[in-house]
Amino acid sequence: MPGFVAFKRRWSTGSDDFVLPGAILFIIHFVLFLVLTIYTSISSELHLWASQDVSNLKNVNANETDIEKAKCAQWIQASCLGYIALLVIGLVLEAILVAFSMQGTVVNAEPRKPVEYIIYCRIALGVTEVIFSIVVASYLKNMWEDCTVFSRFLYMLGAMVGITLAIMLIVILVAICTYDSTGRSFYHVKRATQKESLSNADFNKLRADFDQSLQNSWVKSLRRFCCCTRDNQNTQVALEEVSHLLRKFFKDVDVVPSDLLAGLILLRHKQCCVEKEQVEANDSEVEEFMCGKPIKRDTVYVDFTNPREREHLSDLIYYCHYAVASYGSLFFLVDNPGLGLCKLMNQCMCGGSCCGEQSSQFQKTNVNKDPCNCQTSAVQQSLHRKISNTDIVYASWKNDIYIQPFYVSVDHNKKAVVVTIRGSLSEIDALTDMVAQSTPIQVTGNQDGTWKGHKGIVQAAVHMKKQLMERMILSQAFGRDLNKQTKNYRLVIVGHSLGAGVASILAILLRPVYHDLVCYAFAPPGGLLSLSAVQASKDYIYTAVFGKDLIMRTGIAQLEKMKKDILHLLCHTKTPKYRIILGNCLRSAEDRHSLLTNDQDNGELVEQISFKCLSDTAQDGVLEQEDLFPPGRIIHFVYRKEYKKRLWGRSAAPGKHFALEANNTKDFQEILVSHNMITHHWPQKLLKAMEKVLQAAQLSDTVKRYSQSATLPSHTPLRSNDNEKTNLLKNSQAQPDILMGTGICEEHSRAIVDENWRYGTDQEMKARAPLAKMDSFPESSSSVGSPISPSSVKTLSLVKTVETIAEVNEYNNNTNNNKDVDEGLGHFSPETSSGEFKPSFNMDAVEAKEKLEKRPSADSNQGSSLINRFENYIDVVLQDSQETPNDTKILRSKSLPASQARLAQDNEMVKRAQFEPNLIPKPPRTHSLSKRPTALVIKKRDYASAPPSRTTTPCTAGDENTYESEDTFVSIE
Repeated sequence: MPGFVAFKRRWSTGSDDFVLPGAILFIIHFVLFLVLTIYTSISSELHLWASQDVSNLKNVNANETDIEKAKCAQWIQASCLGYIALLVIGLVLEAILVAFSMQGTVVNAEPRKPVEYIIYCRIALGVTEVIFSIVVASYLKNMWEDCTVFSRFLYMLGAMVGITLAIMLIVILVAICTYDSTGRSFYHVKRATQKESLSNADFNKLRADFDQSLQNSWVKSLRRFCCCTRDNQNTQVALEEVSHLLRKFFKDVDVVPSDLLAGLILLRHKQCCVEKEQVEANDSEVEEFMCGKPIKRDTVYVDFTNPREREHLSDLIYYCHYAVASYGSLFFLVDNPGLGLCKLMNQCMCGGSCCGEQSSQFQKTNVNKDPCNCQTSAVQQSLHRKISNTDIVYASWKNDIYIQPFYVSVDHNKKAVVVTIRGSLSEIDALTDMVAQSTPIQVTGNQDGTWKGHKGIVQAAVHMKKQLMERMILSQAFGRDLNKQTKNYRLVIVGHSLGAGVASILAILLRPVYHDLVCYAFAPPGGLLSLSAVQASKDYIYTAVFGKDLIMRTGIAQLEKMKKDILHLLCHTKTPKYRIILGNCLRSAEDRHSLLTNDQDNGELVEQISFKCLSDTAQDGVLEQEDLFPPGRIIHFVYRKEYKKRLWGRSAAPGKHFALEANNTKDFQEILVSHNMITHHWPQKLLKAMEKVLQAAQLSDTVKRYSQSATLPSHTPLRSNDNEKTNLLKNSQAQPDILMGTGICEEHSRAIVDENWRYGTDQEMKARAPLAKMDSFPESSSSVGSPISPSSVKTLSLVKTVETIAEVNEYNNNTNNNKDVDEGLGHFSPETSSGEFKPSFNMDAVEAKEKLEKRPSADSNQGSSLINRFENYIDVVLQDSQETPNDTKILRSKSLPASQARLAQDNEMVKRAQFEPNLIPKPPRTHSLSKRPTALVIKKRDYASAPPSRTTTPCTAGDENTYESEDTFVSIE
């Protein structure tokens, strides 16, 4: 930036792009120079025969063999010296070329002016090398048989000839690739702007010629890109529209491909730095970023504990299998790398019409443009792996401008007729994507014309609706099996990528006819519908997107914003382009972010160039049209990064996944540059993310049902602390961090919502808190699908866990079903709560006497000590939550005296804990006395850096029954 000018024309490369090619050539030529010099200098035989005079040998009547050896040695030595001389000159020119190409900045090309003349000299040297190599090759052909004595030198010269010609061939190919057909016109327009004597009429004529040549250049490039497309009227119109769009987008922007690459790298680092600054700011509401999405206290998470929301997620996963299967044989082979090809070929050979009679599985399927039924067979096999009881009624694989492949199937499980549309998979699909102007949607309900959409996708949806109606495809589907009442089935439209955009607009077109239809759009294009159409489609269009999906954020408005950001960064950076590109590959993340730093001594030059760059794009390059947005209700699936230690350092990997409610007009208005922005668009990645969120929701529901099952004691208070619990429950909504001030409570809350239902290893969990990891989640809030943060973790779950554990001690007093203390020992009922033994009905007197003698003594308090300590701790937590922040002492709690009834209850809990190990705290039952742990140490968290609103009195303990706030850890013996 700007483009390199040579031979009075502009080329699609910059004068600072010769650093890497020049360095590579320098290294190659230096290696050849060393090899050739060393090999020729150490050969004494070659020097001996080359020093001989051929005329003297003839005078002394030497034999013909010696004369031929002398001639060959002299010729080989001369050829080697010629190559060495050419290599030395080439090394000097390449070193100078690299040195000058490294000067200046991306936009400041003044220090690189000598590069043009160095290129002229290097081209002249290259032509000389080619001519010299041709001469050497001709001599080699004539003297190969006569110089067999020096065969190794002949092979070396042959290698030099081949390497030289190969390098020149590569240089020619690079020159062809960087050739700009509008370079001559651009050069004249640029020279005209520097001439003050040129009239306005002449300048306007030059500018018009340049615009026309630029338009024709884009048309030719698009025709080469879509070389396999039929040349019809629709294709010609689409090519003209796209070329006009590209010409306006890049108008007066003198950039080359390497500038775009450097700009994307700088933009990525800028976005990372902005995210880091927002998280670390003291007054910022952003707690973290997940896949570029800022997580705040008011971030809305999808509550999948709600049965309706979970059913909606299950439907998204279910119909996403249809979208994956729509890509046919390509994705089927990707998902089945082993025997997929064999299965597919077997079905194609047996079922294809080109191989004979069709098999029974295709007799009821109307297939278009699939002669061997390979695509349809791949769809059927992909669906049958995940979905059963599905019939494909119609499949069309015709692919042209505004014509997308699709198939119609009848799903008897969901009682739905499913229309599935394939996404972009060919160059003609990309051309449909690029016809991105807005156009009105002709449908009932759009009388004012405010419903607008992506022009290319609207044309494709209109063509598909016409095809469905004219061929009565939907009528065939609804009348597939009247015995199964298919006429009452629901219409569902599914698509991914471009297919999702076509499906969304097709749903709008068919909504007046099929009032109960539903559309599932997976990662549709970002610039699809106008705001009024988006608001009207939220009731029946559901959109799912994953991570930093590029297509979901791609529209004309987003591309314009990215272009301005890139040009702004390129105009203001003082870092050379080669350092930006190479530094992104070789440096660490912290060093790469330093590429954005600007020195202040650049002065007036940077300001002038920056003003010129921004003024050009602001005035001439902006495309004026209505902003378009993604369709329907959007669920954004994101994940938190987990950093793992590797041999080469830390590496980030996807961790726990979450589902967020996204805003159509705000959340996807900026393209997030990342190495995952392409892979996050793949339907397999989106499907996997949705499945992980559903698994977490099912696990949460399982824990909830188990915690509320009949195996747990009924909710009857143990002691008179109902007021304290009630106040804590009331304050949990206003003060969600009420229990986050204590190390034990916070770590337990984190353990509840952790993906693996644990926080750290088993040893760490035992050392942190004796609280049970099982929990009952409230209906109003979901711990699945929300990150672990003080604002999102609900303390209501902890309070219910406290109630569950505390009420275990009164289990025998609150249940109507008598339980055995030991197997066959007897029953403890409310009448015998003092611990008196009562024989069961099915044991005789002798057996009852033996059981009575083996009964634990009243002095045994193996389980009472730990339970009493835990009860004291619960009292401390409940009392501490109501204290003021100025309190430095934690209220003491009274321990209940041990009794015979307490001993029996403890024995009952120990027995139940053997089958429900995570239910209640219990003393070790498998350790010997010598190995049994004597204390549980709970480390205290650091609250110095926490905000004032989150800081409370730490939960600490002193001796057996005393809790001191100044201790640094809690020891529970």
